[in-house]
Amino acid sequence: MKLRSRILKLIFVFSYCLLCCPLLFAGEVKFEIVKLLKVLGYKYVKGEENWQDKIEIGVGDSERYLTEKFQYSSRDEVEKLFREWSGGELTKEQKKTLEVIDCVKGEMIKSLMALGKKNLGKDDCDIVVKIFDTSLVENERGKDKVLKEFWPCFSRNTSSITIPTAYFATKKYPGTVLVHELAHSVDKAVHEDNAYGPDGSHSVNEITKPIAAFKEGWAIYNAYDAFPGDYGIPFNLKEDGVKIESADKGKYDNYAGEKVTGKEILCVEGVNAKIMQQIASEYGREKLEKAFLECNSKGTTIKNLFSSFVKLNPDSTKKVFEILDKETLGILKDSEITEILGDGKTVKSLLSARKQSPLSREASDRIQSFIEDYQKTLKNLMAQPQPLSEEDAKMLQKYKRLIAGEIDRFKSSIAEIQKITRNKKAMAEFSPARQAELKADANSFKEISKKQNEFMETFEKFMKVSDNNNQMIKNNGVDDSNINTTQPEAQEQPAEGTSEKGLFGN
Repeated sequence: MKLRSRILKLIFVFSYCLLCCPLLFAGEVKFEIVKLLKVLGYKYVKGEENWQDKIEIGVGDSERYLTEKFQYSSRDEVEKLFREWSGGELTKEQKKTLEVIDCVKGEMIKSLMALGKKNLGKDDCDIVVKIFDTSLVENERGKDKVLKEFWPCFSRNTSSITIPTAYFATKKYPGTVLVHELAHSVDKAVHEDNAYGPDGSHSVNEITKPIAAFKEGWAIYNAYDAFPGDYGIPFNLKEDGVKIESADKGKYDNYAGEKVTGKEILCVEGVNAKIMQQIASEYGREKLEKAFLECNSKGTTIKNLFSSFVKLNPDSTKKVFEILDKETLGILKDSEITEILGDGKTVKSLLSARKQSPLSREASDRIQSFIEDYQKTLKNLMAQPQPLSEEDAKMLQKYKRLIAGEIDRFKSSIAEIQKITRNKKAMAEFSPARQAELKADANSFKEISKKQNEFMETFEKFMKVSDNNNQMIKNNGVDDSNINTTQPEAQEQPAEGTSEKGLFGN
């Protein structure tokens, strides 16, 4: 009986721990309060015992600071310390620091710590949060400089998060910074060299590099999920636009969201965050986390997350496609979408139904290929003395339908790009990468036009070869007026940039 009683007690204690102390098994968040006492410049203070432990150096080529460091495991101890420093009444920054500590009890922190355990495959994934009290040195050093030197960040080497009290002044909910940096702790991705441009900083609408954009997007999404009233999403690409840092450090060029390339849009952290938020809103955070764990690696980008999510949730393809297309303003080209979501039946069907598809080099190559095949078929038929067979007539009809269908899909893009590339002022509104893309597309249209005109000439010769051939085409439902060199009277006038000889002009 005694043995049974002990076993029951152990089961009860273990069950209680699982229910009430989830962080015990998923790692803990510990706090270290670092008070910056004075600026030391580049001189070290020697002579005292453990003098090196009293020195703190900020990020980059910063000043050295004399400090006092206090490690506490409970909120009450931190509050007691703060009241001693302030003479009883808590300052605004101290109150916000306590709010950060209170966040540890929240579900989001528990979720991220549990995710970190799964990610790292071990239980001892403790995180030390180093909060720097900057109040005593802000006047001497300058608040902006101190803030830059101790900017919020996560260090994978020390498993620690840096947060300066000066940062809290801009936040309604200071816990957002803790969640943001903690989200980085569970992310294995390593951003590219010079990922944030010459100035090394980043913002929600800046075009950076793809891995960096994913890392920041993941952190922004998590912070927004925890504190939706105090963060930068829902990000609106159409209204907010994007910015690109120039070669001159800290100088930016601004562009409307639709004036950059699809690849550039996917390098905006705000777009990454908005996409994650939309997917989680539709399917739940748990499914998004599973996809995150599936693709989490040094080189993860938003493309990998999309691929993993669709792989784990095949029925989500249509909705995920719609989210991707909407949040990138329909700018992604067919090939860019299939690179992300695959080229399965559902994706192909959705691509063919897109209201306005950007014409790309791949699309123009495909159209040219159709025209070349059609022309080759015509030449082969011209060499045959016998009348056109029913099978050959159907083949011509098929090629004609393919060409007409492809051209129709991209007609509006063709007219728009031809107009833009002829206007230097209009071109200047686009990012350099998008300008290069537009020029390449414009050149490909010239090739299409050339191929189409060659095809029309071949077809005219073919029509003269035999009245039987002409009659056979009509008998099999091919309306040759649509492919004649003259426009039918009932048809609208050609769009700007087109000619009567061919859709794309000369």
